[in-house]
Amino acid sequence: MNLGKISSYFGEGTTLRGSLKFKGVLRFDGDFEGDVITEDTFIVGETGKVKAGLKVGNLYNFGRIVGDVDAGKGVSLHSNSSLEGNVKTPSLVTEEWAFFQGSCAMPFRERPAPQEKQSGGAKTVTASEFTSPLETGSAPEGEISALSFFLPDKKWLMGGGVIFVILALWVIFSGDGGSKEGDVASQAETEQSTQPQQAGVEQQASGAMSAVSEQDIARLKKEIERGAKTAEPYLTLSRIYLDKKGYKDSIQTLEQGVASLPNNEEIRLLLAQILHRTGREKDALKHFVTVAQINPNSPEALNNVAFQKVDGASLNQAGELFRKALDKDPANFRARLGMAIVYSKQEENEKAVNECQNILKEADDYAPAQNRLAWIFAKQGINLPEALKLSEKSLSIFDNIPEYLDTLSEVHYRNGNYEEAVNTIKKAIALVPNDPYYKRQLFKFQRSLKG
Repeated sequence: MNLGKISSYFGEGTTLRGSLKFKGVLRFDGDFEGDVITEDTFIVGETGKVKAGLKVGNLYNFGRIVGDVDAGKGVSLHSNSSLEGNVKTPSLVTEEWAFFQGSCAMPFRERPAPQEKQSGGAKTVTASEFTSPLETGSAPEGEISALSFFLPDKKWLMGGGVIFVILALWVIFSGDGGSKEGDVASQAETEQSTQPQQAGVEQQASGAMSAVSEQDIARLKKEIERGAKTAEPYLTLSRIYLDKKGYKDSIQTLEQGVASLPNNEEIRLLLAQILHRTGREKDALKHFVTVAQINPNSPEALNNVAFQKVDGASLNQAGELFRKALDKDPANFRARLGMAIVYSKQEENEKAVNECQNILKEADDYAPAQNRLAWIFAKQGINLPEALKLSEKSLSIFDNIPEYLDTLSEVHYRNGNYEEAVNTIKKAIALVPNDPYYKRQLFKFQRSLKG
């Protein structure tokens, strides 16, 4: 893959919207939203932020991309870059600490005939150790091979509603063992891609492709302890914890990040999403509010107003706002949960149940959906064994959420377990002793317990 020289360049501070079509090699370091179409090469620089559908020949990412990618030749994800979207490409190469959130389909392509190796003492690996290159180009100075890991399914779905994957793969370079963004053209001449060993099988990326050592984790912790002033150490360590469902450790790491970088949208949004996912909805709200202040165009700005409308009983307006948020981000769990709440308050319980169940199909430990679904079942007096399981699971990470304890007590009550209902609602009252609603619940349960 010989890139040649860069044909066009858009620097930092550039903002474009629309459809970008070009030939040759284009590097983009500004903000872009729309569509990118080329048969050639698109490079997103370190400061580049692209929210678009990409249909390209080659993609080299050093920055931030949100959108699906169809790359006919190959995709290269470089250190500290991020890609949120589904990828279709015959070849994928990643550097260490490149992050990818989505699925990857790697269609089969015929392997080219072997070419004679160029001289130059390049380091290579054998086919028996790693996967074979799909495409070769001129490599006068050496070769690059990627060490690939494909693990069994381990789903972790974040608030964006897509499979969250930590791609922490070591890329083995000839020569000095590393590449910089400025070297992309010369690097691309020597780059070789990898494919799964079972050719023709579409790989659904799920879980961590773990080349993360204890030394790496210790290094990140030390960097954070020293008060890191960039987002990457906090985000990287948090995502390592998330892959193991270490939500509390992830939250603690991101809280350190917020303290150090209070205006960083990525850190604060991820913290808000994890808090929300684990049931700490009120704690999450203050961070969602700050995210909207940092970025007024965020879907969370619409969600924030929509939840205010729900509390104010303006359910139709709330529904409209949640739908607008979903237009911006169709996989946004918080907006989908909001729709479930609107439906349940409008007594459209079947629609509410469907919303919750669809969320849980993608994220089976999403506590707000578990709690809402358990509440709907309990209030209708249906599916009570399932309601009990859902309610207990919603409290499995944090067991001190009053609203969730209320749901569990109601489930116990509906099951005729009045003593359990009383004991559970007392836990909620201990957390919010001045809330009259919980005291009314206690009175209801005690009256049934006494017969």
